[in-house]
Amino acid sequence: MDAFNGLNRWHEWEQLFPLCSLFVLARSGENVNCDVATEIDLLNRKVDSAESLLRREAGSVFVAEEFNYELSSTIVRSKLSQGEDLSQELNEKVYSYIKKHNLYH
Repeated sequence: MDAFNGLNRWHEWEQLFPLCSLFVLARSGENVNCDVATEIDLLNRKVDSAESLLRREAGSVFVAEEFNYELSSTIVRSKLSQGEDLSQELNEKVYSYIKKHNLYH
């Protein structure tokens, strides 16, 4: 949700919607920023299920509410850059990929 709520500040963000749809994970208590919702025309882009998102052409948005994974990407990047071991917190394949490609150092 953090990245999505800043979407309207990305360089040429409008170019995303002709190319893909977005699956947004919202942790408990997080809401879509009203300015972003208005600017990207979320009312007309939002679908009510992941299945609907997959059946549509590019340009749709599905917001998965109540995503209960507390470890944000910001925290992951910060901890890994400090050399912390997150092998128990992350999916094994994700952790292996991060280590193999030397990400977040």
